[in-house]
Amino acid sequence: MDYIGVLDGVLDFKFRDIMFEVATQGQGYTNNKDLEMKLKCHFSNYPSNFVLLLFLDNHDTDRFLFTCNGDVNQKNIAFDVMKYLPYPHITYYGTEINMMNKTSIYGMDNADGDVREPMDRSIAYTSVNK
Repeated sequence: MDYIGVLDGVLDFKFRDIMFEVATQGQGYTNNKDLEMKLKCHFSNYPSNFVLLLFLDNHDTDRFLFTCNGDVNQKNIAFDVMKYLPYPHITYYGTEINMMNKTSIYGMDNADGDVREPMDRSIAYTSVNK
């Protein structure tokens, strides 16, 4: 919220944190009233003309599928929640084809290389053309 009036918008790390919390606590996203309330409260803090860019993962975070312990269905539902909210969203390359880091990037020197691996184009091509 420090950027309201300074910038037109920001990456919404708080949204990612909320989605991460649901994934790690195993609550699930479908019919989750607590999640709905947290998101409503979160978004109410911002003026309607301030652009919040939603994302689940990026080059500085663990991949969301890693957060979901490899549960592709949970990742897909979280992605659906994000894309149906009335805010622009960003998909980090590889998330759509279920790329996942092997270990957490937090607390390790240069560990973010694991989430910056090149995309396997053959998997990407196959996934898109099914």
